[in-house]
Amino acid sequence: MDKSEKILKAIKLSKDITSPYKRDMESILYAFANKFLSGKDLEKVKEELRVTELGKSLIDEGKDEGKKEKAIEIAKKAILKGMDNDTIKDLTDLTIEEIETIRRVM
Repeated sequence: MDKSEKILKAIKLSKDITSPYKRDMESILYAFANKFLSGKDLEKVKEELRVTELGKSLIDEGKDEGKKEKAIEIAKKAILKGMDNDTIKDLTDLTIEEIETIRRVM
């Protein structure tokens, strides 16, 4: 059995585990896959992980990161149009500190 098959089998087995360490095990398997696999083998592992709790968490994290990036882009445009921090905060849900940091960087 090659590395890819071993990792995939371990991920499938982890789905039946009810231990509080289940997510830790999935994280370790994900780390192994990123270190030792590439190409189609790595994609197979990522696909298998998407249906796990870790995979769902990673997807949610990615969505949150995308929302934050969009909010930053909106804030930059609003700053260029001369809007005040409170208005930008209302539009983006960014904190005043985050908006001030964006102003400094621009």
